[in-house]
Amino acid sequence: MRKHIVKVLIVLLLLLGIYSLRITLLYNNNILVTNALKQEKVELTSVIEGFIQENTNVIDILNLASLFIRAHTNGEKEELEKLLSDEFRLEERNGDLFLFYEYANEKIQMPLYRSNSNYEFDYYYIKGFDYDIENKTAKAFIREIYIDEQREVASPPTFLKLGFKLINKEWQIISVEFDV
Repeated sequence: MRKHIVKVLIVLLLLLGIYSLRITLLYNNNILVTNALKQEKVELTSVIEGFIQENTNVIDILNLASLFIRAHTNGEKEELEKLLSDEFRLEERNGDLFLFYEYANEKIQMPLYRSNSNYEFDYYYIKGFDYDIENKTAKAFIREIYIDEQREVASPPTFLKLGFKLINKEWQIISVEFDV
């Protein structure tokens, strides 16, 4: 009888140990799941903040992009200087307007306006908009359409990407890129 009671006690202790281990594993798993859910909440909150910033600032930034397009297609140096951050410098030469800046330790010179161009600016449209929550920057993607002397659309079209950043509570252009 004693042997039987000892065996039953041993089995009960083993079962108790197994259930205790199982409860510990479930508890630890719940902690892991809770931590994962907390992390996911933080990430989703960041994504939501990005959408809020994007929706809040998109009109202001696209209006600035429109002002930049008007100014660069008409050679309006003073207007461009108001829109560009301090990293840029503008220079007029023989009626043409050039943008100077430094990129990857290289001095870049980019034509913004040519007074004697064979092409005339016709219109533009917005291809896209992006807000980077981590860097608190925005980008506007624009397609500019030019026409030649016969009023035909110039090929290929010009693509413009403008980068913006909030500097001293004002959106300023921090990057200008053209592509064809």
